[in-house]
Amino acid sequence: MAEKELAAFLRAELGSVTYDSIYPERILGYVRAYKHLQPLNDKVLKLVLKDIAWRASLGYHTDGVLSNPPDGRAEFEQMYQVGPIGHDSQGHAVVLERVGRIPAQRYVARFDEQSNLAHSIYNREAAVAFSRELSHAAGRRIVAITPLVDMKGMGMSHLRPEFLRLVKSTISTLIDAYPNAVTGFFVINAPMAFRALWKLIRPMLDKETLAKTFVLGGQAEYEKFFRERGIVLDQPIDGPISWSAQMRTRCGPQTPSRPEPACWPCVCEPL
Repeated sequence: MAEKELAAFLRAELGSVTYDSIYPERILGYVRAYKHLQPLNDKVLKLVLKDIAWRASLGYHTDGVLSNPPDGRAEFEQMYQVGPIGHDSQGHAVVLERVGRIPAQRYVARFDEQSNLAHSIYNREAAVAFSRELSHAAGRRIVAITPLVDMKGMGMSHLRPEFLRLVKSTISTLIDAYPNAVTGFFVINAPMAFRALWKLIRPMLDKETLAKTFVLGGQAEYEKFFRERGIVLDQPIDGPISWSAQMRTRCGPQTPSRPEPACWPCVCEPL
């Protein structure tokens, strides 16, 4: 089934009001991530309805977090540094996540599962807004990002059960909530201790994502890999990164019922 046909089916089943309340990147994520399912229509519809119900249960609008960040955003970004750092050969944003530098014990003392998820949703919504801007410049839809997961600084505190629970619950939730959101995962500066963390994460990734996941060592190895893959870093890998700083000059997600002229050109029209 073609993408537009599946989108038309979802519109008919959800109704125009509900369908139009979902911004186009999420619709496209559903369509591209789930189009292999059989029987297709009913399974995709159930997954979409499950996602709508989950978002409603949160008590806040996920597509409004950029204008209303979760409490403790500045503190979160000090401990968990995430932000765009370059681009790949297809024009996707390369987003660096400094997981190895998270002060794990202090982090779990400050952020519980609910607040950690709220900030992680902010990160994903920021990536959607940033990718929309790239779409405007390219004249075509760019809905996924290319994550670089930097494990430099990882230690035994990152393997403590309370930290691993946060990691596992967040990844599991975001994979379902933001399908087709990444091109793969590129882990860099991976120490020996990463093997234990990888055993936890690996079963949560589908076969397609696993085939595009690479675990790399230090600078010499990952820089060679980047050259071969067309990954270009636009700023030093150890430089300052922050989604909040990026969002101050960018528009957040819109829906067709809330268009903003500067943020809604033809590449962002609904399916």
